[in-house]
Amino acid sequence: MVEKVGNFVPDDDPRLAEVVALVRKGKKIRAIKLYRQITGADFQEANEAVERIS
Repeated sequence: MVEKVGNFVPDDDPRLAEVVALVRKGKKIRAIKLYRQITGADFQEANEAVERIS
């Protein structure tokens, strides 16, 4: 079962679980960079997504 974190469910791409792990470790900037790499999102969109995770 995929774990839901806030409104974020990392099921679209298994690598998104790594974004969740980075956020939990307090590595927000690395999480934003990885989210952008995976999704192609711009900085603002990635930042908002990471904020929803935390």
